[in-house]
Amino acid sequence: MTHPEINVTGTGSATRRAERATLVLQVHSRTCPTSDDASAALTTFINKLTESIGPYCPDDAGTGRIKGDAAISHYSIDIRDTNNHRERQSEPSSFMISKASTYATSYSGRADLDIDFADFKLLNTLATQFSTTENVSIQRVIWHLTEATLASVESLARKEAAKNALQRARDYAEVFADISAEEAVHKVKVVVVTEGSKYEQRTRPQMHYGRKQSVKTKFLKEKAELTFEPVDIVVEVKVQGKFVVGE
Repeated sequence: MTHPEINVTGTGSATRRAERATLVLQVHSRTCPTSDDASAALTTFINKLTESIGPYCPDDAGTGRIKGDAAISHYSIDIRDTNNHRERQSEPSSFMISKASTYATSYSGRADLDIDFADFKLLNTLATQFSTTENVSIQRVIWHLTEATLASVESLARKEAAKNALQRARDYAEVFADISAEEAVHKVKVVVVTEGSKYEQRTRPQMHYGRKQSVKTKFLKEKAELTFEPVDIVVEVKVQGKFVVGE
């Protein structure tokens, strides 16, 4: 009796709570008369921001890198561009006849600052501070896992995908090869396995505006603070398998 070749796709997933958060800030310089002034103003703003986070990302004296247990594990700066803007200026004459229009050109700079947080309480505190800082705007928060955890989660997802593919092949074999479930366990064998081209990561970002209370000089005052909730990161894997039913 000839048994059919069985081709199936298995899917698997594994979930972990985010361990790191990247706060993406956009920094703008004030409007300046020259591009050099705009660049200098932008540099000043960026330096103030990096100085404010410096205490939370101390360097390791031995390696010169940020300490592994630091509240801020990494930060990077991406200078976007320097923009120019022309504004029309005209002055009426004493005889109410308009003079020829003149144009004044002004310049401003823009950059992104990405800050990786391992301490989410500090994320809340600094994000609240930055949200009221002049020339700074919060763009988004990106949640992710450490490299070690991501590798572990991907491994679990692969195993789940393999189990799913094997079970599907056994299910089809019971019907198309007319064998029992017990026979399928022993007779269904894989001959080719092809992993999907990429791993999918999904998150469900949550952000709410929380309110905390603090007592100061015997008076109860409300202190508004941005509160970011770590999200679950789901890693999904697909695997294609070719199976045959042995004797």
